[in-house]
Amino acid sequence: MSRVRIEQVAYLLVASLVILLFYPAFVWLVRSWLSNPYYAHGFLVPLIAGVLAWRQWRFMVEEPRQGGAWLALLLTVVSLGVVIWAMRWQNYFVVALGLVMLLVGILFYLEGWSRLKYWLFPLLFLAFMVPLPFIDYASPWLEAFTAQSATALARLVGISAIQQGGEITLPNTAVTVGAPCSGLRSLVTMVTVGVVWIYVVEGRPTAKALMLLAIVPLVAVSNVLRVAILLVVAQLFGEDIALSYYHDWSSPVLFLIALAMLLILGKVLHCSRVREDLF
Repeated sequence: MSRVRIEQVAYLLVASLVILLFYPAFVWLVRSWLSNPYYAHGFLVPLIAGVLAWRQWRFMVEEPRQGGAWLALLLTVVSLGVVIWAMRWQNYFVVALGLVMLLVGILFYLEGWSRLKYWLFPLLFLAFMVPLPFIDYASPWLEAFTAQSATALARLVGISAIQQGGEITLPNTAVTVGAPCSGLRSLVTMVTVGVVWIYVVEGRPTAKALMLLAIVPLVAVSNVLRVAILLVVAQLFGEDIALSYYHDWSSPVLFLIALAMLLILGKVLHCSRVREDLF
């Protein structure tokens, strides 16, 4: 068996051991992905991270092993301590994030920075599979922003709209901007997709930073347009059509529009060419 094959088997064994030792945290993750609408994409995150790590494997093993750094050992010990403490109190959110940092620390200590740098993003990307316990607190803010902005746009096109909280009253009907219309689900998914895309394309760090900062405004603007168009449809064609037919297909379409806007921005910033070392 070749040295590379032995290393691959060793890493699989370490990953399997981590899963066995901390399986309650992984059960919590799976249940969260199945029940939390904001993290239904959680199943894809480990797969994407695995593909990216596999594509970088051949470059990583060509680098000399320079493990044993004291900083790496400190990171490993601290991360392990945090994970054990969080397991005791069944705080699986902290356990999951701690395990990500523990994996980074272990690889850093065993392989050194020269090898870790190839797997650093795939490992840190695993944090995107961990549901934020306070994510729901952002929904009311987004609902208020969306309702106010969509009402203003509706008025610009001549529709009489009165907004009170999350309810928008039109001459012939009323529309409530609730959690499903806040855009939070699209935002969480878009950030995940956007971060991966920014990583796999070539470009200057400053240009990539601008793309990253643009994700939230792009999703927010797209969602405001979605709700504003819903108000127009409700006024012209009735509440039934607006809240059934249009509401059902508009969300994925406008998500794709936001993604297209991000790709166009990347083209303008010369960040559209996929890295040859990954694909």
